[in-house]
Amino acid sequence: MPYKPKRPCRQPGCPNLTDNQVGYCNAHIQMADAYRENANQRGYDQTWRKVRHSILKDNPLCVRCLQSKRVQAAVLVHHKDRNPKNNDYGNLVALCIDCHAKEHGKDKVKREVNSYSTVPPECQCTLEM
Repeated sequence: MPYKPKRPCRQPGCPNLTDNQVGYCNAHIQMADAYRENANQRGYDQTWRKVRHSILKDNPLCVRCLQSKRVQAAVLVHHKDRNPKNNDYGNLVALCIDCHAKEHGKDKVKREVNSYSTVPPECQCTLEM
């Protein structure tokens, strides 16, 4: 099975290539982690843990899987508006791991497409070295 090509490190000016999912080379990955806030600072505090427990207790099955007529246990609570400090019940949905990954995968694809919007999608350019 072929490997994915390595991507440039996300650190501006770094010439290294990486296959790390985070996008940083080994020299810069610790710097990236140092800038990330901890869970409490990002809004996942004691109040969130109580709300999460309540949502999963009320909705033990994945909402998206039920819509597709599948039965899968919900283990994660997803913020529809992506704001971890907005814990309104209408903003939260119980999901399984796969559906949660798909939800964030869609978001990631949209960001990547928007960041390359200057290159037409039909372009089949190749890099010559």
